[in-house]
Amino acid sequence: MPKFLLIACLISSVCIAPARASDSEEHEGPIKNVLAGFIGFTHERRENGLALGVEYERRINDSFGVAVQAERTWGDFDFWVVAVPVYIKFDRMHFGIGPGIERAGGNNEGLVRLIASYEIEGENLHYAPGLIVDFIDDEQVYVLGIAVGFGF
Repeated sequence: MPKFLLIACLISSVCIAPARASDSEEHEGPIKNVLAGFIGFTHERRENGLALGVEYERRINDSFGVAVQAERTWGDFDFWVVAVPVYIKFDRMHFGIGPGIERAGGNNEGLVRLIASYEIEGENLHYAPGLIVDFIDDEQVYVLGIAVGFGF
């Protein structure tokens, strides 16, 4: 797992570098920030749970964004996840990768979070159904859900 986490962090840094370099280009749209709530269904092996979370995304330009996510899962298991993904955007499709931490039973474990979502923009509301895969040690945790937020 440490090698995989290191590789994910390196990929994240490579994605941030061009985004920071293009930060001097002003974001074309009026929305630079999105604050969203998340509700989803978590599955690992035969265990299931309800996931609730929040996310703040800073849009660097039309192609890149950086987010901070906090998520709590209840059900067959009980844990917190905090992650910092970098998003690459292709029109309405968003793909993210980033490091994170899972806290369960007083233990912290590193993880790599992969995200694929489809954003639907309203007036100021944003809807993004998506799939998240967390890689923790040799296991994968799948989260299917929707984020609903507002842009400012």
